Amino acid sequence: MARILSIDYGLKRTGIAVTDPLQIIATGLTTVESKQLIPFLKDYFNKEQVELIIIGEPKNWDDTDTHATPLVEKCIKDLQKNFPQMPVKKVDERFTSKMAKDAMLEMGMKRCNGEIRHWWMKLPLLSCCRSICGRSADLINSLIKIIFAVEKFIH
Repeated sequence: MARILSIDYGLKRTGIAVTDPLQIIATGLTTVESKQLIPFLKDYFNKEQVELIIIGEPKNWDDTDTHATPLVEKCIKDLQKNFPQMPVKKVDERFTSKMAKDAMLEMGMKRCNGEIRHWWMKLPLLSCCRSICGRSADLINSLIKIIFAVEKFIH
């Protein structure tokens, strides 16, 4: 079984998270400069099997596009151009920031630097994808809490 890779695309930085090969555990992989995303993914795909890319689709509460929507759409076109055989699925990310914030607060995290927050925030996005793919979102949310606890312990 191959991994699922999640992208949180931003103007300057892009957060990347992946599942393990059995698609049981989701972890933050890294944050890269957005202009380095395609070269990073080319290298990563040469090392790891990935069957699906999911990318957060920024929308306003009223379902209109945000200022970031055109950036994400361009990123999707770049992904499709560079990786034509790789499926790319958009996932509504309106609730992922709140989910990550709630999980961090529940674990007692008061703040973390932008880079860590950036890719940690996509773990709920992977959770959304997991429920779309028929996997247990509750399991992933529990794992998110464990990962936050480990991160808190380390720092």
